[in-house]
Amino acid sequence: MRFVGEIENSAAATAKLVRNLAAKYDRLTFCYEAGPAGYGLHRQIENLGHGCVIAAPSLIPKKPGDRVKTNRRDAVSLAKLLRANELTAVWVADQGFHGTDSRAGRATPKLGMHRRHSPPAKARTDYPRGRYRPTDFWS
Repeated sequence: MRFVGEIENSAAATAKLVRNLAAKYDRLTFCYEAGPAGYGLHRQIENLGHGCVIAAPSLIPKKPGDRVKTNRRDAVSLAKLLRANELTAVWVADQGFHGTDSRAGRATPKLGMHRRHSPPAKARTDYPRGRYRPTDFWS
């Protein structure tokens, strides 16, 4: 296992890296920690014909004293855990699941119940006017 380096977060740089690695190796599986990169990177790698695992950050096994977090250490650790099959993958939604339909440019209907109106604050509390409520002291 070897650290290759960092690349910029763009579709062109990702495609170039995948092409270069695919020329050297027969089977590739990519993994990264779920975060702000979103599902776009996952979809791009899957569309290029390779496997991709998005690991749940809270379920990544870590040593008790390992608190230093660097990109290099995280990359090597994720690769070792992926090889050992110890990563828990998150569910990745397909393109049509998200809030907008990019082909039509319109929002898809929301699923679920409407928000219920809550009664006014005065009706919810049994405290007479002018007294302190227990929540007044919470921060």
